[in-house]
Amino acid sequence: MNRHLFTVVALGGLSPLGLALPPTLLAPVSQDPAAAPRVMTVKRAPFVVKLDVAGVFHERNPVVLRYRPKANLNRTEVIEAAAPGRVEKGQVLVRLRSPALDEKIRSTENDIAANRGRLQRLTEESRRAEIVRQLRLARSDLEVLDAQRALKVLVTINAPQRLRSSEERVRDWDVLQGEREESFQIRVRMYQADGVIETTERMDIESHQRRLVRSRLGRPRVVDRHKILKTITIPREVTDLELALRKAKHSRDLLQASSAQQVEQKRHQLVKHERDLRRQDQQLDKLKHDRKALTVRAPVDGYAIAGHYDGRWQALAETEHRLRPGARVAARDVLYTIVQSAPKLVRTAVPENMLFAVSEAQEATLIPTAVPSVKLPAVVTRVVGYSENGKFGVWLYARTRHERLFPGSTCRVKITLRDNPKALTVPTSAIHHDQGTTSILVTEDGVATRRLVEIGLSSDDRTEILTGVEVGEKVLVERGS
Repeated sequence: MNRHLFTVVALGGLSPLGLALPPTLLAPVSQDPAAAPRVMTVKRAPFVVKLDVAGVFHERNPVVLRYRPKANLNRTEVIEAAAPGRVEKGQVLVRLRSPALDEKIRSTENDIAANRGRLQRLTEESRRAEIVRQLRLARSDLEVLDAQRALKVLVTINAPQRLRSSEERVRDWDVLQGEREESFQIRVRMYQADGVIETTERMDIESHQRRLVRSRLGRPRVVDRHKILKTITIPREVTDLELALRKAKHSRDLLQASSAQQVEQKRHQLVKHERDLRRQDQQLDKLKHDRKALTVRAPVDGYAIAGHYDGRWQALAETEHRLRPGARVAARDVLYTIVQSAPKLVRTAVPENMLFAVSEAQEATLIPTAVPSVKLPAVVTRVVGYSENGKFGVWLYARTRHERLFPGSTCRVKITLRDNPKALTVPTSAIHHDQGTTSILVTEDGVATRRLVEIGLSSDDRTEILTGVEVGEKVLVERGS
């Protein structure tokens, strides 16, 4: 009861400026010496703070070996597998077998050979189709030229010549008719010259007169034929030739369009077949890669372990069972992980309240669990300032190595957080925390004064004082705390 009364007065009844306590309050009411506070003198002494946490040796660059097919997704059969242990680069670790893969390679090779022959035929057909197209276009161009030439001959030569001949026939008819009229008049005057026209002469005159009448009736027919030639026949022939020229040009344009479309279709068909053939070649390359990958070799020197390492070893028994002769391995299954023995990288985790006490370049000691008599010096290389579970990662690098350790081996990590040979320390029970402040009770001549202090790290039952007290001052410490 008296101890509790003293504690309340000492912790809650003093102001930051200090309070002189009556002697009756400084001494306990009870005569029990265990209940009275102790007075200790502040002095300098060596002060070492070490953080002791669990750690794991880590492989920086583990080489994970898988069966990585590019096309073959079927399960493969294990023929033989090497025992875990030290391996050299190029050493065969696993031999697999896949009859389905061999059959698929043969089938793909046969398909490629057939498609190459078809591609050659398509190429030849395309070449011949282009030759036929060029010939047909040339013939169409010749037909257009012939139609143009025929129209030009008609318009510039044939039609004018025929019109001139027709006009000449009309003129010749008129001249001949005039000559006939004049010959008839001469004949009539000749028979009338002697004043007597005999019967034979009369018959001759009548015959010539009838022929003259018939000749007069024939002129309109000659003139009409000339008009028909000029206004109907020749224009119709010109129209027919113009129509033939348009038809020839239309046929040529249609041939160009249709043949170009056919050629484009052939070209697209050829390109598609070439693309399909390239895809088949790529597929065959992938299948051959998968067949080559059936023999898994060590890419580096190291120690091969049947399992997967990702910060810790996983599926060791499962992987070892998978590598038995006759067992089946699926695509991308882990077969081995090659690591280097005697790793130097160690990973550990610290609680959040110690995060800022750990920093890079701090010295540490590693004590392997397998050989606790060995102590490996190390240094902190990285502190991770973020976390999901309140544990913050810390990476260390061992200055020396132990050949019998492997990644995944555990150890104790002792990090020296503070090593001050002349530190001011007080018992942790002398420090009071109240409303965000830290203080101690400094006593002089029976008077206790609350003193605000800045503290450092704590180790066991002592805490380092950074500012607030001096060497030789006396502080109150609760007994039994």
